[in-house]
Amino acid sequence: MLVIELIGYAAALLTTAALLPEVYRVWKTREAKSISFYWLGLLGLGQVLWLVYGIYISAFPVAAAAAATMAIIAMLTAIVIMDDKVSFRAIAK
Repeated sequence: MLVIELIGYAAALLTTAALLPEVYRVWKTREAKSISFYWLGLLGLGQVLWLVYGIYISAFPVAAAAAATMAIIAMLTAIVIMDDKVSFRAIAK
């Protein structure tokens, strides 16, 4: 394995893992109001493009990191939507 490939895997691991503290914070506090839905949408769209690009150039680290990050973004998006619905129900009462 080339050194540059190891750098690619390290970059993929670090950038994907960068979202995990946010997931942990939201999970522990059960509060997601501080997460922007628009930020999640833009980040998700960017990851879709990275996935397409990674597949096109046959770069497994790029494609794998994009796919993993998209899964994390999907979890955060679901939490934001659920948190918003819970808050809305509490206000409506």
